[in-house]
Amino acid sequence: MAYIAETERSLGNPRKGLETIGKVDQSKLKDAEEVELRIVSAACRLDLGQPDAAVVTLTCKQLNNKEAVWSERLQTAYKNALTAAGR
Repeated sequence: MAYIAETERSLGNPRKGLETIGKVDQSKLKDAEEVELRIVSAACRLDLGQPDAAVVTLTCKQLNNKEAVWSERLQTAYKNALTAAGR
């Protein structure tokens, strides 16, 4: 589902990307899937001029996991969101 949301965002429809993410049952996601959705959701928030919301979106338990395949992407997205929020 993350790729559909990212496609919408890339086409200039970040709101539609967020709507797509909102339809996902988060309770059934594995960590990697949840992280991907969080990264895309934060990117949509940044596109909409909502950097603080992007930071909140990326603040999650997985943020402290340094060993997972996706950890560097999550850390980079978080750093970018913090920078955009002026922190």
